[in-house]
Amino acid sequence: MMLDLNRVASFVAVADSGSFTKAAQLLGQSKARISFNVRRLEAELGASLLARNTRRSVLTDCGERFLVEARQLLDQVERATASVQQSSAGLGGRLRITSTSAFAQRAVLPVLADMAEAHPDLSIEHVASSHLCDLVAERFDVAIRLGELADSDYKAARIGDYALQLVASPAYLLRHPVGSAEALVNVHWLAHTHLSDAPWRFFNSQSMTESCQFVRPSRFQADSAEALLDMALRGLGVALLPSWLVDDAIAKGKLSAVLDPQHFARQPIHALYRNSMYVPAATRVFIDHLAARWALEDTGL
Repeated sequence: MMLDLNRVASFVAVADSGSFTKAAQLLGQSKARISFNVRRLEAELGASLLARNTRRSVLTDCGERFLVEARQLLDQVERATASVQQSSAGLGGRLRITSTSAFAQRAVLPVLADMAEAHPDLSIEHVASSHLCDLVAERFDVAIRLGELADSDYKAARIGDYALQLVASPAYLLRHPVGSAEALVNVHWLAHTHLSDAPWRFFNSQSMTESCQFVRPSRFQADSAEALLDMALRGLGVALLPSWLVDDAIAKGKLSAVLDPQHFARQPIHALYRNSMYVPAATRVFIDHLAARWALEDTGL
């Protein structure tokens, strides 16, 4: 029996996303088409793969077993397709990337622009987001994440690292002077939503590391570094932000460094990608080019 790969792909999308509606959005097809494909696949296999209700679709025992083989089958097809599309003319297929908006402007979009120019047959999509996405369910090839990583099932390639700056406007520091790390308990914090409860590591003069937990409620929270930067420029408080985002404002006198950047540990940058036997050529090229570009950025070249 020869299986229809479109039906297999529809099933995998429903299994990964948990619903026919989300699967339809991911694959760019109608919900009716996705439902038809899954029903026909079940009929061909003679087994129920999904248990459906009004809110969510869950895998049956047969569905869980078939999903493992289905993913491997689609990976093999993707690999075979890419090997044909990758010719002397360049890369083909699709590349879907997600990163924060700020880092995209700094490093990701220039790399994608270069790839688009060099590989006209490659379809590229970038999604600006800071939330911890599901690469499989949301069909991303690569997610760029800043800071320490939590344990995950994804593979991670180290792109580089960056320094942190604790900054505030000169006007704010006139009203609320900060002479030491201990004085930070009294400042108005501008906190990242995902990091507001995390302790920050400070390096003291003996090169030892200690964790500092600030219990004072934040004055403002946001899920983007750009928003925190804007509030710091408006004089609302103190923010801990990437140096590459605030260096220009510091040079122009719009922001001041509250503490020496060497008090803070440098933060890693990782490219997360799916843990499969085959890594598409476009994914490998993007990761390599991004790492090379960031190496130049970090050295100031």
